[in-house]
Amino acid sequence: MELSEPHVGQPKIVLDTNVAGKLNEPAYRADAGRIISVICTEFKILVSPLTFYELLDTIQGGDGSHFGSDRELFKWMVGREFLRLPGAFALRGLLGLDCPATKFGPADFRDCLDVLLRAKSREDLFSGNVQTLHRGKWRFGGMQPQVIRQQHRFGQRQHRERLESSRDAKIPCQPPVAWAFGYARLLGHKITEVQAQHFASGLDAVYEYDKILSRLVADGSYNFGKHQGDWIDMQQLHYLCDSDIHLLTDDRKLKSRVEHSSQSARVFDFREFLEGHGFTPKH
Repeated sequence: MELSEPHVGQPKIVLDTNVAGKLNEPAYRADAGRIISVICTEFKILVSPLTFYELLDTIQGGDGSHFGSDRELFKWMVGREFLRLPGAFALRGLLGLDCPATKFGPADFRDCLDVLLRAKSREDLFSGNVQTLHRGKWRFGGMQPQVIRQQHRFGQRQHRERLESSRDAKIPCQPPVAWAFGYARLLGHKITEVQAQHFASGLDAVYEYDKILSRLVADGSYNFGKHQGDWIDMQQLHYLCDSDIHLLTDDRKLKSRVEHSSQSARVFDFREFLEGHGFTPKH
């Protein structure tokens, strides 16, 4: 996939995992470079660690026979800016606070990408047999994909327990400020009412998405097993707390769930984006 250099001063955009995955499918592979180039004429592409993690998980789920093509999923990330994890990004951007529960940051994600792209095989990657240059010294490194999967499962479990607890207590989704107090506490901070108001405003799309899920869980129409990706969708929406960041997704349900949010105009549907820029959607 041919890459284009971002231009200074552009609005920013995050590619959801489903967009990155679609660009590597046979139907889009020939046009992927042009599509990325068109995106870069309007936006500076930023890399969400959630997108990075999810794509890594697809490699873990394979048998290594397509490792070369699997790595193509990551080529568009080269030279791009990695973001902080969603909760840490929101705390720092909205309140100037660090997230005590966050262990990894952008530098770690860049190192992981370097290891991945240098790996000659899936076996080398997961056994720590990849030679990389770090601070002027060559060393061997690799990845522990089970750690990433465990983090995802922990986040999904925590998300499910919170929604089920509200359902069982027959507590509807709280008003935005009360919700912000609770969410900040979950991230490790006790905040003031002024901070909570600012936090709620900045996470308006996250709140609207969470409110809809709370209603679905409360009326018994929600199947957690079939909607494990909803937690990740809600995480991606955190980046909209930066008013200059947009989200490009191939998930129309995600877009519809935040249609009443003040940030909904910055969520773009991938198929509509393609049509609006002279490409024919092929899915």
